[in-house]
Amino acid sequence: MAWVNVGIIKGDTGNTGATGATGEKSNAIWTTTTAPTTPNYTFDTSKLVGPTGFSPKVGDIIIYSYYRYQITSISGTTAQSTSRVSIRGATGATGNTGATGDKGDTGEKGDTGATGATGATGATGATGATGPVNMVSTLDTTDSTNAVTNSAIATAIEDISDQIGTITAAQTANLNLLGS
Repeated sequence: MAWVNVGIIKGDTGNTGATGATGEKSNAIWTTTTAPTTPNYTFDTSKLVGPTGFSPKVGDIIIYSYYRYQITSISGTTAQSTSRVSIRGATGATGNTGATGDKGDTGEKGDTGATGATGATGATGATGATGPVNMVSTLDTTDSTNAVTNSAIATAIEDISDQIGTITAAQTANLNLLGS
């Protein structure tokens, strides 16, 4: 029997293999405008904004305000970080103080205020003591039955009355000087 060379004979093509699993994505960066609750910097994952089609996972970064948080655990809709790092740059040096501005013009003088109301009238003072009685006018000069004549008594009383009048006039002048 003779052999005939027909070339290389190929077999049937095999089935296409299954698609391999998607490789692990590197850490994603998420942002939020909602402050975390403390003490463990807990974030609500529904309020995080990040790559489309992915969910936050351990190792991802959350940026809030001037801080960076690395997710250390995920539970339901919360992500926790046990630390935060400031991403705020150093504060620049304080600038020099500017020159003092010119003094402004003096304002116009204000109006004089209204005169205050007149105060209430003071209470009436107490009634003063009763003044001296003019005894001369009350002396009965027609009485001739007394052992001492009325004329001597009348003269003495008149003299006392005149002295009292002089004292009273002097006191009134003094009071007028004092402004009473």
